[in-house]
Amino acid sequence: MGDKVSNIKLLNDREILQCNNFIETNKKIIDTLTFARENINFYKNYFSNNTSVKNEKLTLADFPIMDKEKFKFNYNKLIFDNLHYNTFEVSTTGSTGIPAKTVWSNKEYNIATIDVWNVRKQFGANVTDSIIYFLGLPQAENGEQFKIIKKGNNFELTRIFTYEAVETYIDLINSLKGVILYGSPSTIYHFSNSLNEFGFNPPQQINCIELNGEMLTEIEYETIKNTFKLPILNNYGCREMWPIALTCPHGTMHVRNNLVWVESTVNKDLLITSLIKRAQPLINYMVGDLGEISYGECTCGLTSQIITKLVGRKNDYIFINSKRKEHWAVITKPLTNYIIENNDVINEFFIHQKTDYSVDVYLIPGKKFTEFVIHDVKNLFLERYPNLIINICLTDSIKQNQRGKRIYLQCDINDKMRCT
Repeated sequence: MGDKVSNIKLLNDREILQCNNFIETNKKIIDTLTFARENINFYKNYFSNNTSVKNEKLTLADFPIMDKEKFKFNYNKLIFDNLHYNTFEVSTTGSTGIPAKTVWSNKEYNIATIDVWNVRKQFGANVTDSIIYFLGLPQAENGEQFKIIKKGNNFELTRIFTYEAVETYIDLINSLKGVILYGSPSTIYHFSNSLNEFGFNPPQQINCIELNGEMLTEIEYETIKNTFKLPILNNYGCREMWPIALTCPHGTMHVRNNLVWVESTVNKDLLITSLIKRAQPLINYMVGDLGEISYGECTCGLTSQIITKLVGRKNDYIFINSKRKEHWAVITKPLTNYIIENNDVINEFFIHQKTDYSVDVYLIPGKKFTEFVIHDVKNLFLERYPNLIINICLTDSIKQNQRGKRIYLQCDINDKMRCT
């Protein structure tokens, strides 16, 4: 969820230019662009072939858009050879369909980590808190037992939510002095539903709930918030640049303008520029998400860029009868609204398209599910897509990848495979 704007006073262009925060950020942008042009082989070559750009007029518009394919192809040319800090390589999750690696320096990563901790403290977290990770371990296979792996002061848990597992997780959390509950929205949503289903009270030692790795849907947000009675820290970022934006306790998704600058193209592609990375500068980096950006003052006191709408991965589409494709956010909006308006009817859903004339909709029934729900859901889709064949299937689980990210949409066809 990146569309909370009720707490924000949006600024016009003139007000933005006069804003002290923007002035400071703009200086960092200029420093970043100058550094890249003078020190990074890729950009040195780029500007040697583009002599029309003058130093005093250097702007983001002078730099090429760096999509993930271009980033991978020019990987070594984007690395700064003379950095005086230790560096390390991080692999991306490949959730956009294009897995890659990126280089950080220890100093850069520490700056980013401190920024996240400063926001965590606003949500009640302490640096001595244990972090409970519901990620990093594969989802359970049939017959697999749940596991708890201790790593220093922190713990990794398998994403198994049987009665015994949930009871054990609660006992663990309540035995600690303070906890940050950390995981993908769909995983913490599963945990919330399990607490409610089994009649457990939420653990009392949780100081902060931090979600990352995927879009936070309204269903998940409301369920998690109502279960734990805590504000939710939503962490939006990627392995290449982390964090990009963090929600404040008022629910606004603030871009971390001390770390990054974000722009949105006419097609809503988000372009991210890191303001701290020198080991491997990323400028106009097309992260693979779609969204909208504004600039404003929040009631929390922070003035910054704000993600007012985040609609997910740009490749999350289904195809409609060989005539058009539609984005996941558009497809699922009516069903999401239906689930919110009809509490405990449907817990989750998954959409699978095998052909461009049919769609399978998988539902996890809630406590108040009836056969009439199948009829309602089918009609929701047929009202918008009358020529599609809609198959409703009931299931007890939704697919997740190995890092705990939901797979809510699977399309087995692409532009080249479409029927003609």
